[in-house]
Amino acid sequence: MHTMIFADCALDSTITKFNEPAESAELNPPQWPESVVVITSGMSDEEAQAELDKLQEDQVTVTDEMIDPDHTDNKRLVGNKYFVPTKHFSSERKAVFFEPREEPYKVDLQVGYYVQVAGLGASADGVVFADDGDNKRKGPYCPAYFNEKLKGLTTLDTFWRSAENFTNKTQDGQLWAVSQAAPIRRIHSVNDLNLNDGGAPASGGHIANAQVDGALIFGSQQQFCSRSVTVGDSGAINLGAWSNVFV
Repeated sequence: MHTMIFADCALDSTITKFNEPAESAELNPPQWPESVVVITSGMSDEEAQAELDKLQEDQVTVTDEMIDPDHTDNKRLVGNKYFVPTKHFSSERKAVFFEPREEPYKVDLQVGYYVQVAGLGASADGVVFADDGDNKRKGPYCPAYFNEKLKGLTTLDTFWRSAENFTNKTQDGQLWAVSQAAPIRRIHSVNDLNLNDGGAPASGGHIANAQVDGALIFGSQQQFCSRSVTVGDSGAINLGAWSNVFV
């Protein structure tokens, strides 16, 4: 009898201790490290853009001396600004989260190396990106880089990034010109989804669980894997250079 009483007391003590919050328990909401950027629903677009500008990669203004004279098409690049790949082997890692809200976000975010972008809504329609009236916006996007060694645009080294769970309503559609290890998934592009940038060489990639109301444009992509991607009746599929897999 005494043994049973002792066992019951010990069990009760164990349960009580188990239910007490540990001193190291995760806070809710958590205290995010600097590597996590949360764009809250209460921010204005100007405040959100100021935070996103801190994540942008370096840009260069292309001059005549920087392009290959044998490629006359590159002359169109002169005088324009382009991002340059300077963080291939950076130790920085960034996650950018957008809280859902009723109004669309009217911002630009160039998604660079080691950056993950995600909407926090229950579905892709919970976080929406749109133009600001007549001022065009892009939302999260991935353009071609200007490669100073190649003296032109390329996306052959556009790796190690991702985007997911949002809707893009911008007029120019969703731009995601990447190569490997750069998936885009669970997105809704109300207009076109362009997987290349101006015909710059590209060697990607993976897209999954996506709805495209406009055209799905592979363009200069050498290969691409598409899983559970729906293209609307008004859209079309512009295949890439060599190999496309649809699952």
